[in-house]
Amino acid sequence: PTSCHFRQPARQPRSLSLSSHTPTENGCLQGRHRPRAAAQRLPGQGQVQGPHRGPQGGGGDDDDDDDDDDHVDGGRDSEEDEDEKLERAVFGGMKRAQSAVSSKPKSAQSHDDDDGEEDEDGEGAAAKPKAPAWVDEDDKTISVNVTSVSRLRKLRQKEDEQVLSGDQYAQRLRNQFQTIHGTQAWLQAQADDEGEPGLLQSSAKLLGRSSKRLPQGRLEVTRATDANQAARTQAVVQACEFHPSAPALLVGGLDKSLKIFHVDGKDNSLLQSMFMRDLPIYAAQWSHGGDEIIIAGRRKFFYTFDIANASVRKVHEIQGRTEKSLERFWVSPDDKHLVFTGHDGVLILLSNKTKQWVANLKMNGSVRAVAFTPDSQRMLSTGGDGTVYVWDMNTRECVHVFVDDGSVGGTVLAVSPDGSRFACGSSSGVVNLYDESCLVKEQPTPLKAIMNLTTSIDRLSFNHDSQILGMASKLKKNAFRMLHVPSATVFSNWPTAKTPMNYVNSFDFSQRSEYLAAGNDKGKVLLYKLNHYSM
Repeated sequence: PTSCHFRQPARQPRSLSLSSHTPTENGCLQGRHRPRAAAQRLPGQGQVQGPHRGPQGGGGDDDDDDDDDDHVDGGRDSEEDEDEKLERAVFGGMKRAQSAVSSKPKSAQSHDDDDGEEDEDGEGAAAKPKAPAWVDEDDKTISVNVTSVSRLRKLRQKEDEQVLSGDQYAQRLRNQFQTIHGTQAWLQAQADDEGEPGLLQSSAKLLGRSSKRLPQGRLEVTRATDANQAARTQAVVQACEFHPSAPALLVGGLDKSLKIFHVDGKDNSLLQSMFMRDLPIYAAQWSHGGDEIIIAGRRKFFYTFDIANASVRKVHEIQGRTEKSLERFWVSPDDKHLVFTGHDGVLILLSNKTKQWVANLKMNGSVRAVAFTPDSQRMLSTGGDGTVYVWDMNTRECVHVFVDDGSVGGTVLAVSPDGSRFACGSSSGVVNLYDESCLVKEQPTPLKAIMNLTTSIDRLSFNHDSQILGMASKLKKNAFRMLHVPSATVFSNWPTAKTPMNYVNSFDFSQRSEYLAAGNDKGKVLLYKLNHYSM
């Protein structure tokens, strides 16, 4: 007697519900539990060898076995089709996922000698590059004038080049695409040592972004649909900031409107819009938890917007303070503190939870800017004399002071998300980049003094992995630059003099740096795709 062959010989018998599969006329289930041949009957016994039984667990009678003899050889293909149908019904997509990452069992290879021959041929064929699925023969006969259309002129390799053949034209388009977008990972078929696809062997590409370092010198950028195209601001965009975890962007301006957009690079639909009757918006910021928006301007009060309850709350004043403008504020990364700038070098510290006054911190001269370290243990502040103060947020005492090198007046501060870099902007347009030693040294020397801008710096911001520092001044048209932080060099190719950014008043990077949003004096929020992070 011969034994039955199974697709998974190591599988233990299971108790499965097969109510959707009815017995055939001979008393056996269709599909996986159908006996292969009556020849499997043991001498002197009335049951078929192996785990295959009828619907009630017993074997069929003699007539049933004779009927099966007629279908052993001719019905093998139909049996395998029925096997697959039953496997899909019982195991779903799990069976296919297992077969994609595991090699073919040897017992399955013994089913048919021809299958083994096909595998040997496939191994040799796998090493050969695949031919294109389709080739246009007309490419060899046509010609393209690349000087007739302005956007095709960039395909020229020589200035006097005018006409390209079809093959040349197609190849240069491919090269241009790879230059802008890079080589797409899904085009590179990878196989393991046994020739099986490695699709499910690792989840690194599915769960995380590429960890490659950002190259210096050139930054590949693609213009996307304006972030606020669905509802433009009717005045200067003073605030634009991405949500810390969702693809949402808040936009606030001097037209007293606050809008929230869903950013996808194409439609950028409007999610929420609010109108503040008595508050032209100068600053708006998400809490670091993303569940609240704080809105302020040149008024002695400010607003908060609760995202979950869609409710607006007005905080009429800060107890004991007489400031008539609360247009500059910062939220600590741990969401515990809210800091406003006050008169005479006073930092007004509030509880972010209750919005009640907690303490005043006093520095010499005026105060213009504040920044927190990522752990919220230190706060930095600077002002009109160019001195930087370092505060311990637990004791609320100044623990260190240093003078920003060459500064005649500090205007803005920024700390990288990894806490390794500190940027100080000044009224002269110089941005100094420091390392952690500035928190302890009395006279720290900057790693780099960036002098690409000539007017007062209004905004500094690092991207999520601390490899890019954005710098902007609203006093000069197109005064926006991007610094490659590891090499401390400014990207030379973007933005250019022809990039229509106008007067940039605010900008921000998305959560994973796929997008850069920049609000200008025209009421537009320009959206750019950073190709290195979006691939």
